[in-house]
Amino acid sequence: MARMFARTRYVCEMPSHLVPATDIRRTLDANREYFETLLDNGDMLVVPTFGFPEHHQDAKYTIPYKKSRLLELVDGKEMAMVDPHWDMNEGPTDLLRWREATTLYAVENYDFHYEPVVIESKTVQPWCAERFLDRRSACLFSNYLAGGEFWVLPDDFVVQLPDNKEFVISDFDLVLENRLYAKFFWEQCVHHARQLDALGLWKSARSEHVRKQCSRVIQNWGKGLIGKPE
Repeated sequence: MARMFARTRYVCEMPSHLVPATDIRRTLDANREYFETLLDNGDMLVVPTFGFPEHHQDAKYTIPYKKSRLLELVDGKEMAMVDPHWDMNEGPTDLLRWREATTLYAVENYDFHYEPVVIESKTVQPWCAERFLDRRSACLFSNYLAGGEFWVLPDDFVVQLPDNKEFVISDFDLVLENRLYAKFFWEQCVHHARQLDALGLWKSARSEHVRKQCSRVIQNWGKGLIGKPE
């Protein structure tokens, strides 16, 4: 709903327990033409998330506002990169690469559970599925299969507060979510593969993500309907 009524061309869904630590607007303004080209093409800009390890949760903390200071805290094990569903510092955003990055870089080890904070087009991206209680990765998975790329901002980041009260669903609902998401994966693979094939884009770079992520699904469900993955 917020996306529908947004008054800007680009939007960013950010949970309430995350705090922007850098001047992201300045970064966007300084690279407006380049970033708008990416976003209008369906790509997404990833804003890395950093948080505090559990042993540091009850201690006093300060939010770093520069990458150099943040990396000092990471090296001191006082903070770490956070990608939900992965151990700290281990997710697809790739801490080692971000540490050395001076320009945008594409996420190479994408997984359909990946749900970073992203800046995206209000109108170009597919709309999120409404069947899930807490699964932001579903929105991004559809975007990725449609051909969108994840580009990580090299100097900006958000901080996850240690005293946050995240939305928690029941164990029963979690089981349902996981089962629904497994079926959603197959459904989206077939949908986007057929759509790209109908548009004559199956052998183009636009379908590369579908062919990589969904080869098994396509062989079982898409046989005879779309091109065979190469």
